[in-house]
Amino acid sequence: MADQTDSMTQLLAELEQERSELDSTIALLRRRLGMSATSEGNGGSVPFGVSPIVGRDSPVTGRVRSDEFFRLSIADAISKYLGIMKQPQNPMAIVNGLKAGGVLTNAKNFYANVNTELKRMRERNLIVNTPSGWGLAEWYPRGAKGNEPATPKKKKSKKTAKKAAGAKAKAKAGHSTKTPAKGSGGPGKSEWTLFAAEQMKAGKSMKAASVEWKKRKAAKAKE
Repeated sequence: MADQTDSMTQLLAELEQERSELDSTIALLRRRLGMSATSEGNGGSVPFGVSPIVGRDSPVTGRVRSDEFFRLSIADAISKYLGIMKQPQNPMAIVNGLKAGGVLTNAKNFYANVNTELKRMRERNLIVNTPSGWGLAEWYPRGAKGNEPATPKKKKSKKTAKKAAGAKAKAKAGHSTKTPAKGSGGPGKSEWTLFAAEQMKAGKSMKAASVEWKKRKAAKAKE
C-alpha cells in the first residue's frame, strides 16, 4: 500500500510539473503576442505566471513574472518567491511558482530538488516550516535560531562569596586550607592546634611553628 501511494505521489508531482511548464510557455507566448497577461477560464481571470487551477498545491497570492527568477539560484528564487507571495507556501506551490517565474532545470524530479533546498535553507535559518507551509525566517524572528535570549548566569550567594573570600585570605596568610590526616606524616589535628597556638602566642609565625613542629616530631621518632 505504501509503495502504491509513493508511486501515485511521484506521478502527481511529474504531472503538475509538466502543467507548470505548459502554463509558463503559454503565458510567455501570450506576452510576446501582445495579449493580456491573464487568461480567461473557469469564469474568471488568473494573474499571469500563476497556475490557473486554484487548489491546495497552487500559489495563494501574489503576481510572478515569467522571468522573475531568471538566472537565480534555487535558494534565491525560493526566497524571492516567498517574498512576493507574502505568506507561507507548501512545497508543490513553491515548485509551481518557480517554474512559472522562469526557473530553468533539466532535473528529472525538480520537486525533490526544491524540497532538499528547502531543508538546507532551514538549516541556514533562512526559512521556517510552519503549519501553513514554508515562510521566510524574518517573518518569525522569535522562531529563528540565534534570537533566543541568553541564559543569565547565576549570581553567587553572599554565603558562597564570603566563604571563597575567606579561603583566599587564608591562603595568602600562609595557612593550609586542608587539615593533614593522621598517620600521613602531618601533625594530628588537636596536638598541632595546641602547639601552633602556643607558638603564635610566643610571637612566632605559622611557618616557624611548622618547622619547629617537624623538628620535634623527628626527634620523637628517633627515640
